Amino acid sequence: MPDAAAATVTDRIRAATREHHQRAEHAEFQQRLVAGKHGPAPYAAWLGQMRLLHEALERLEQEGVRAAGRTTWPITDAQHRTASIAADLAVIGSESSRVTPLPAVQAFIARCEAWAADPAEAWKLLGAWYVLEGATNGGRYIARNVRRGAGLAGVDGTRYLDPYGEEQPQRWQAFKEAFNAAVPAAHAETVLDGACATYDAVTALGEELSAAFPA
Repeated sequence: MPDAAAATVTDRIRAATREHHQRAEHAEFQQRLVAGKHGPAPYAAWLGQMRLLHEALERLEQEGVRAAGRTTWPITDAQHRTASIAADLAVIGSESSRVTPLPAVQAFIARCEAWAADPAEAWKLLGAWYVLEGATNGGRYIARNVRRGAGLAGVDGTRYLDPYGEEQPQRWQAFKEAFNAAVPAAHAETVLDGACATYDAVTALGEELSAAFPA
């Protein structure tokens, strides 16, 4: 664990959210996704829920953060994923079906909207962005297995999971540097709380999808 005095914001998030992260990763639905054991239908259902979540975060960022002129905000169009999710769904043949948010996603979107409405709480949104961007670290590995399980060829159908290809390590490092520079020490705990809540929402979504698509 990094020395407390020298730890960056991202170091602190990684250490403090470890249990939340592990619960999300070990959810049954997520384990089957990682292992490539889902066919097109459950994979498309998961993508549809993630699209709703990303749409909400992107809307809140554009409406609130950019409108407030936060030039140091570390989220750019490079972190936006709704277009890549839509492209993946089109490959699977589910692009035209707008899904209803499952309770976990609906509740989390409501929390994000509440955070965005409070300037002090809005920093929690960065915790959500950290979790979602961090997920791309394992995305390349997961994408290979997903393509096998869902019968997909090439990278089409898994651009959400693997948005950066060979540039992944450099992109993650650059994101962390921008993130650490943007978050004042006074707001680090708030960002951390948002990250924990995001991992917990991902866990809850996995449980709901497991019930909908039992093994």
